[in-house]
Amino acid sequence: MKPADKKPIRTAIVGMDERMRNTLQFFFRKSCDNLCVFSEEDAAEICIIDFDGYHGAKLGNEYLKRHPDQPAILLSIEEIENDNCIVLRKPLNKKDLLVALTQAQKKLQCNGISKPVPTTAALSSEDGSSKDSNQGGKGRSRPSAQGAAALLTQQNTKAMIGTAPDIDPTDAGQIAKAQYSSNNCFYDYIQRALKSADTRGCGLLIETKNGVITFSPESGQVVSSISYKHLRTLSSLPINEEMLSISFPATDNTFSPGDAGMMMSRESLLWQVALYTARGRVPDGTDLTRPVCLRRWPNMTRLLVFPHAMRIAALWIDKGRSLVDTAIELGIPQRYVFAFYSAVHAIGLADISQQNEALLEPLPAQKNLKRSLFGKILSHLRN
Repeated sequence: MKPADKKPIRTAIVGMDERMRNTLQFFFRKSCDNLCVFSEEDAAEICIIDFDGYHGAKLGNEYLKRHPDQPAILLSIEEIENDNCIVLRKPLNKKDLLVALTQAQKKLQCNGISKPVPTTAALSSEDGSSKDSNQGGKGRSRPSAQGAAALLTQQNTKAMIGTAPDIDPTDAGQIAKAQYSSNNCFYDYIQRALKSADTRGCGLLIETKNGVITFSPESGQVVSSISYKHLRTLSSLPINEEMLSISFPATDNTFSPGDAGMMMSRESLLWQVALYTARGRVPDGTDLTRPVCLRRWPNMTRLLVFPHAMRIAALWIDKGRSLVDTAIELGIPQRYVFAFYSAVHAIGLADISQQNEALLEPLPAQKNLKRSLFGKILSHLRN
């Protein structure tokens, strides 16, 4: 079953030949984790128009007239003047296309077509836990979906990213202060418990005195009744087995729609806990000078987004940069880069083994394996 928060954006493709369509479809699958899926015009939420295709400009302009409020990405070698659309010049760059898709997704949310973005009030509240909607106490409230990205307030950013100054990457003592050990921390327990649940093919129940976290493998969803305040506290303290209880119930008994709490993906939970644990630092053993790439674009609409996160992602999806060089190139404090690395590392997107391809090139055309009669004759004469 596909998790609810992974529902792809229905995308209409206009004026594009089959080769480019195949290339784009491959790009969606490989680099976007199926963020988008091709769709017919009537069901589409956004559109991508190739103005250089056969009758592309004509078909594109007609489409825009029929759907004036739909987010649109326009592709062309030439400059296109259109303030209402996202315009990309060819040749296409992976980074620019990913940023354009994210912008289109945000426009979709602003238009009220997609799921609404949760307010930051939920993050900044001291309680943050779900409350029973039934004043009489009968039954429990349903889990509220975290849905889209929550932008952090300045206060919450400070609590999550910290205030550590930049370090000298040649000073071993300063490097040690910028690192943390994940041993015996809440993140380590959650990560190992989720892997164990995957191996066993069953659900997961983590109980603490401040609430519970449940995971259902069928839906890929996590429901947490632990408030943001208590989750931050748990993530910043050394944890022992007496502070929590971990069990692996049958999958159909993990949680029901009636359970109270915040519903999110497992990636969202690991991302949050990793940020709270790191507080602007990196895991032990991280090489601050080694280039880092992203395996794919993070689904930012489902994650806690802090300042500069999008800029760092755009840089790393384009070409690998070291953590230190990233901070210098973007002109931002190192702690934001360190925090982002800790988060993407937690969800398995940090890649330090290879450089990503910079350009989104069309897939190579299949060569005709049958030699022509003329070619055979010419080869015979040469011999």
